[in-house]
Amino acid sequence: MSAEKLWVSIDLDNVLAATDPLIRELLASRHGLYLQIENVVEFDYAMCGATREQSDDVLHFFHSKACAAVALEEGASNALLQIQRLYRIRIVTSRPEGTRTLTEEWLVANGVVFDQLVFTNEKAQLCLGSVALVDDSHANAVDVASAGVPVLLLDKPWNRKPLPDLVQRIFSWPDGVRWLMIPGAGKE
Repeated sequence: MSAEKLWVSIDLDNVLAATDPLIRELLASRHGLYLQIENVVEFDYAMCGATREQSDDVLHFFHSKACAAVALEEGASNALLQIQRLYRIRIVTSRPEGTRTLTEEWLVANGVVFDQLVFTNEKAQLCLGSVALVDDSHANAVDVASAGVPVLLLDKPWNRKPLPDLVQRIFSWPDGVRWLMIPGAGKE
């Protein structure tokens, strides 16, 4: 009998789904605000040039309709197929629970392979027992690493801060796949 596969936890927005480009496009089309990715140094658009009202409007629109139209991050589909050969895949998202149907439909429409989908703002506890978390949030990376779980932090302008032990910055999905395929990765 073969051993059960271990878990890899993977964030959804800006890791699997190319959310930021769509959010910036919505800020432009709905409010005439044109932000370059380099200006998004915090993942809170109200801290990057949008007003709180503009940011809230766009995020509400995204969560109510537009999240169904977001593109898949480059390399994500192929990476998931490779990862699934060795691990079970848990997608963890901080999207509101009310987006579950749109999110599940998007995952299916984009051929995203996964074993579990969890909506939570508390990733550290959920990721205990995972080989790693793949995320784009510096705060999540610090929190999960402090719980003893390795984190692969997908490089984005909003997460370019010093990294604690157990956090490895990656620049593409192939970087993450290489790390996860190392025998014993994250299992020490």
